[in-house]
Amino acid sequence: MSSSSSFDRNVRLPCALVRRTEPLPNSTDEWVARCRTRLVRLAVVLKPDEAHAVASEMSQQSEWRTMVPETAADAVYRQVTLRAGLSDEE
Repeated sequence: MSSSSSFDRNVRLPCALVRRTEPLPNSTDEWVARCRTRLVRLAVVLKPDEAHAVASEMSQQSEWRTMVPETAADAVYRQVTLRAGLSDEE
C-alpha cells in the first residue's frame, strides 16, 4: 500500500462527534431543518438557503442521514475547515 492511500487522506472524526445523544428526527424535513440550523450557527457566512441546499443534499446520503443532524453538520463543517486549513487542529 502506498504511503498516500485514499484512507490516509480521510478526515478522522473525534469520538465526541460520534457520541451525541440527541434523538433522531421523525422526518426528512425535520432532519434537514435541524442540520440547516446547525450549519448556519457554525458557518456564519453561510446563508440559510445555502445551508438548506447543503443539508438537503446531505439528507440523501446514507452516511450522513444515519447520524443525528447536528452531528452530521458538525462533522461536515469540521471536514471543510480542516481541508481548507481554517482549523488549528491536525
